[in-house]
Amino acid sequence: MIEKVTYNGRIYSRDTEAKDYSHRNYFRGNQRSKEGEILLHRQIYVDNFGPIPFMHLIHHKDRNPNNNAPENLEAINERDHLHKYHRFENRKMPVVS
Repeated sequence: MIEKVTYNGRIYSRDTEAKDYSHRNYFRGNQRSKEGEILLHRQIYVDNFGPIPFMHLIHHKDRNPNNNAPENLEAINERDHLHKYHRFENRKMPVVS
């Protein structure tokens, strides 16, 4: 099932039945930027806090990818995120922002 939301006049969607974790959980913009796909949580972060620091991911503090409230988003270094949330786990879960 495709779920859609509108943010600042742009439509973002996700496929709630997708096999891929990222496509199932993160809303993607209907347009692409020069950097690639526009993800809703990243756009909300930028609009509220400014540019995303180099080599940082936008992390949902409560680990709920549906909660895109600005106060739930934080920029975290890719390496720190990997060690904090994925270390010693035997499952394939992509590190996405």
